[in-house]
Amino acid sequence: AHPAAFSQAALVPALLLTARSMVSVCAVVARKAAKAPVSDFQAPTGVRNFQEMALGFTSDIAKNNLGESFYRPWVPFVTTIFLFIFGSNWSGALVPWKLLVLPEGELAAPTNNINTTVALSLLTSVA
Repeated sequence: AHPAAFSQAALVPALLLTARSMVSVCAVVARKAAKAPVSDFQAPTGVRNFQEMALGFTSDIAKNNLGESFYRPWVPFVTTIFLFIFGSNWSGALVPWKLLVLPEGELAAPTNNINTTVALSLLTSVA
């Protein structure tokens, strides 16, 4: 067997394709939530409801881990990482990526590859 066959180098373009698709989905959802109307009772509905739930959840995580005085600047970063991982894991569970065949590799959820884990850990370490 050729040594490059075991290096997973052929999987990187497919990983970038699926990761970019997840980032695009997150951007579209965020844009729709920002434009979503609020009901007559000032209660969020639909996508905005999910967005507020995710923001409240990640705010509580940041507050519990960083403390009351340090958590506010970290909420956008924690929420972004949470939504990317959440969307990527659900896309791996719901989308039949294995049915789409590329000549240079196979499609899979972005969090299925160790390169995504390394990139997210480096982002967290540097931040």
